[in-house]
Amino acid sequence: MPQAVVGVGSATSGLRVLVVEDEYLIALRLEDTLKQFGCRPVGPAFTLEGGLSIARSVIVDAALLDLDLGGKSVLPLVEELKRQGVPIGFVTAYDLEELRSPLIEGLPWVHKPFTDEQIRSLLKSCADQRAPHLRPESPESEAST
Repeated sequence: MPQAVVGVGSATSGLRVLVVEDEYLIALRLEDTLKQFGCRPVGPAFTLEGGLSIARSVIVDAALLDLDLGGKSVLPLVEELKRQGVPIGFVTAYDLEELRSPLIEGLPWVHKPFTDEQIRSLLKSCADQRAPHLRPESPESEAST
């Protein structure tokens, strides 16, 4: 079993992260990287329909999405995840700034090909988006209770 990477911290440890990526090898790489960071990958889903199905049936803490899934836009899934309050990050070959959709405005993203460090940073951004009552307790706050 992969060990958690030093320096990732409790912000990402144990996160259930939905992976929606239509390229099989990239999806597997994302899963492996998430496991290294102590996350629990959910999926992967390779289609928009698969991603929607998982999002509607499984509770996730964050989602890493490709923008284009076999020629279909991921925006309906983004809408569903936002409705549920799930933090979203994008792993894509597209430039989000050029798409100018209010649904994705301000959301974190990395370009393919990506490094493990970029995924770590993306996960941290997703963890930071979570509602404060859903974030893991820090050792300092546990000690004060």
